[in-house]
Amino acid sequence: MCVMESVIERLCDGASPDQKNVILSTGSINLQACPGSGKTWTVSRMATYRLLASNDRREVALLSFTN
Repeated sequence: MCVMESVIERLCDGASPDQKNVILSTGSINLQACPGSGKTWTVSRMATYRLLASNDRREVALLSFTN
């Protein structure tokens, strides 16, 4: 198993299929869900995956809004 496969496996450990799709997504996403659904957990792993997969750190931006 290569290093990146091991990282992906660890990032997705415990993730639901929907969360795994978000973690491994490559495009822009708009993640909306109820409180306590795991949004922060999922987005933090998505950001980690994208930062590790990219040589250009300027490609990742996280925006959050709360009423």
